[in-house]
Amino acid sequence: AVVSTQSGHYGQATCDVAYALETIEYCENAIEQSAAGDITFYPVQAGQKARSPCPFNNDSYAVRQCNAQAEWEEPDITECDSINTGKIKKITVESEDSVNDLKEKTKDTNVIAPKDIEIVVSKMKGDEMKHVFNSSTTTSIKGLAENSMAVMSNMMVASRSSPTNQKKEKSTDCDSALIPLL
Repeated sequence: AVVSTQSGHYGQATCDVAYALETIEYCENAIEQSAAGDITFYPVQAGQKARSPCPFNNDSYAVRQCNAQAEWEEPDITECDSINTGKIKKITVESEDSVNDLKEKTKDTNVIAPKDIEIVVSKMKGDEMKHVFNSSTTTSIKGLAENSMAVMSNMMVASRSSPTNQKKEKSTDCDSALIPLL
């Protein structure tokens, strides 16, 4: 805290009045570029969390902690859809072609959000996948296996990518503010 002294006249007397100013740290405005789109986190006081609507599903939120040192931590975008989430949800795993569709929708791992990984893994581990393998011909099983492995490989690559490894942009500078303590 910064202590300041100010002299003033109060009636007949001259007094020195001391007051303290405290510096409050803030995380500055930040735009996070992720598989879930560009998410803007507005300034919050150190130690608080910011919530921002997800770009592709505004009924859900991304959350980001501003730590005690007034630095942003990695955002939680697990509730956010990607641009491909709707397309991935519509794929029903019932044939070799549907597995190939999943492979095509997941090959750009930069646009795979955590929610997409959850959806794809659940599609690939169920009875539907077992049925696809059982109904495949001997000659097509190799291609089906390769496509299935490609989908799962895409999911592993996407799960290792971190929003903090992508380009960040700062649009304002709001490091601290001074307020009087009474």
